[in-house]
Amino acid sequence: MCKRSCTVLLFCCALSGQGTSLAQVPYPEPDPPREFLPATDSMVTPQALLPAAAPTIEWTYHRSADMQHPNGEEQEQVWLINRARQDPTAEGIWLATETDRDVAFARDWFGVDLNKLMSEFAAIAPKPPAAFDSRLYEAAKLHSDDLIARDAQDHNNQFSRISAAGFNYRSARGNVFSYAANSLNAHAGFNIDWGNEPDGMQTGRGHRKAIMSIDGDFTNVGLASVVETSVLTSVGERVVTQNFAEAWANGVDHFNRFIVGTVWEDINSNGRYDAGEGYPGVMVEPDKGTYYAVTSAGGGYAIPIETADTYQVTFSGGGIGQADSRDIAVGAESVLLDYEVGTQPPPGTVDLDGFIENLAGTPLCTMVLASGQYMFSCNPDGEFSLTNLPTEPDGTIKLQVYADGFRPHVATLNSFPYQSITMVPSGNCPDYNSHPAPGVYPNSAGNWIDISGQVRLQDTATPVCAMTLANGQYMFSCDGSGSYNLRVPLDANGQVKLQVYADGFAPYVLLFDEYNTSNTVRLARDSECQ
Repeated sequence: MCKRSCTVLLFCCALSGQGTSLAQVPYPEPDPPREFLPATDSMVTPQALLPAAAPTIEWTYHRSADMQHPNGEEQEQVWLINRARQDPTAEGIWLATETDRDVAFARDWFGVDLNKLMSEFAAIAPKPPAAFDSRLYEAAKLHSDDLIARDAQDHNNQFSRISAAGFNYRSARGNVFSYAANSLNAHAGFNIDWGNEPDGMQTGRGHRKAIMSIDGDFTNVGLASVVETSVLTSVGERVVTQNFAEAWANGVDHFNRFIVGTVWEDINSNGRYDAGEGYPGVMVEPDKGTYYAVTSAGGGYAIPIETADTYQVTFSGGGIGQADSRDIAVGAESVLLDYEVGTQPPPGTVDLDGFIENLAGTPLCTMVLASGQYMFSCNPDGEFSLTNLPTEPDGTIKLQVYADGFRPHVATLNSFPYQSITMVPSGNCPDYNSHPAPGVYPNSAGNWIDISGQVRLQDTATPVCAMTLANGQYMFSCDGSGSYNLRVPLDANGQVKLQVYADGFAPYVLLFDEYNTSNTVRLARDSECQ
């Protein structure tokens, strides 16, 4: 029995449990289950809140008792899950373009509709990260072990194992892939949700719903990646079980709000976490609250947060060198705070460089905005460089890229390597606007005029917070009313080109002259576009 990549599996294996020959590439178990449970008395024991002083209790549920899990392969999946939740649009592009052999082969084998894949991810709202929980891991490990013993791929007793492990959940989802080549292959298989449907993706996208927290608040995760290379079984090389859950948060040792992250170093400079790049044994300590944490074998950590506040988190020990701190604001939801060793920016300001292209690899002229500074990636096309950008209090930068005919690219960055950005076309979208017929007045070229208006959702009165760009001048319509007003120069035709961009909406461009200076712009949602 050979167990290597999907490519090799094509020629030498047989898949038990599904009655399917591996003359086809394996895929995650279809129709992953979801469960919602009513509360019981045992789940609603009030949780005592301690004073917001310096933490005194180590939170140990983010790792196994022996500190060996999540190991590097399991933490790689956690890192990929939380990266995907932070920027779904970028995740869709990455899944469609990743060149890893097994991932690319499976995409081609199933005939995944790449444009549909990217469009679906672009319509997903960002979600908070998931915190690793050892009880969910123990249940996942038992399930993977059982699948190996039965040489199978199914969800039998998956949820009962979660309850038996002592995790009280309000809602849960479970993913299973008994034939993963490695962690990257498992993540891509789940999130693309590849299968034998006409678009190459499984009906319902249940695995994706779990990872992206689409139909629930799946704030906790426990996953096990178990190596199985025996010639006596067809499953393997990795038997992966993922348990996602929302906890009954008023029970003892059950939370849904965390500071979550990974302490790691990008050793191979590929821009993502790989097994072996984590730093174990690092102390992660907020300046207030109840809990601190020590990173697991894979470098991951999670710290429950009881009170919304701004926290100074200090990283020390575990081979990272001098202790270092980061500020992070925590509201009602979990937040992601990765610590990338050796590449953290100096406090206060950072430099940001990158390249922007379309799906065909053609450089694009775009507007790039970060920390109140902007430039156009037009000289030469595709390249941008912004220097001395002030960071937010949590050490992040919000990067926004806008271009006519493309969906906005908006991402919150907490590390600052070279940015390679691929823009997704906006497609064919409903038009909720009336169109003025601008005149041509070359004698007015260069004159400055005042323009104003509102940005609205579709044909409603709901305001939209958007960036409005007109003849080189810009502002945001984020005052609560959707209003904008700009003083702009007329172009060579005596006209104004107004461009309106908002994350989650199709871009819109309006051309008008000095005799029609007040305009309401109505935006269609990305999800309406074809």
